[in-house]
Amino acid sequence: MNNVHALIYAYHAYPALGDLGAHRTGAALPFCARYRLIDFALSGVMNAGIRNAGVIMQRGYQSLMEHLSSGRTWHLARAAGGLHLLPPFGLSDASKGVYGGCMDALDAVYTYPEEIREDYVLLTRGDLCANLDMRALIEAHMESGADITAVCKEGALPYVHHRLVPDGTGFAEQLLCLQDSDERGVAVMETYILRKERLLELVRWSREGGRLHFHRDALSHAMAQGWKVQIFMHTGYGMLITGVRDYYRANLDMLDRENRQSLF
Repeated sequence: MNNVHALIYAYHAYPALGDLGAHRTGAALPFCARYRLIDFALSGVMNAGIRNAGVIMQRGYQSLMEHLSSGRTWHLARAAGGLHLLPPFGLSDASKGVYGGCMDALDAVYTYPEEIREDYVLLTRGDLCANLDMRALIEAHMESGADITAVCKEGALPYVHHRLVPDGTGFAEQLLCLQDSDERGVAVMETYILRKERLLELVRWSREGGRLHFHRDALSHAMAQGWKVQIFMHTGYGMLITGVRDYYRANLDMLDRENRQSLF
């Protein structure tokens, strides 16, 4: 697991969060009284034995930085490596401090993934409320020979999301963007693992065409080029917190014992 570096998107502060996201990024939202949403991603990283992680930030990240501190809570406080906080230091003046999408965010911190020593990068979101088995994800990816492995979940999600259509062999044959039903495919949980050079290749391709989004642009392009995308199923609780409705529902879901056991 020491050959994997985690990158966590923590720059989202969706308008649908209203006052909850007025002064903080969604990843810093309190959850079940004692936690922050980003705790789930960092706990997954720690439990998988990943020793280095970068957190991509944008705006309203003061409370997030105070919470993360040195990363000691997740055993990521080290003299060399450990937890790295990545403010928007690479943005052009034209961007005005606003990321247009995940590929825009990765391009803004391009020199960071370019210089990491690990061969693989695990991408996930800081506002994903799920207890992912990242160790099993990494092992499945290494054994499969896939270019990208994506974490997915059965059924519909209560918000617009992306879906991958399985081909019957454990890989995806089609990507469906911005879906609100479960008629086809499985829901994408926006957590991936791929080789560092593959990720940098996608960032450069996106930059050249002014493309901003991971799914609609980079992942669609990769699949069109014949990249093998493996589907890794998450069977436990999972919810992306992008608005007040999601936040309320996720907290309410914790009244269910099965959901609590899955998440904690």
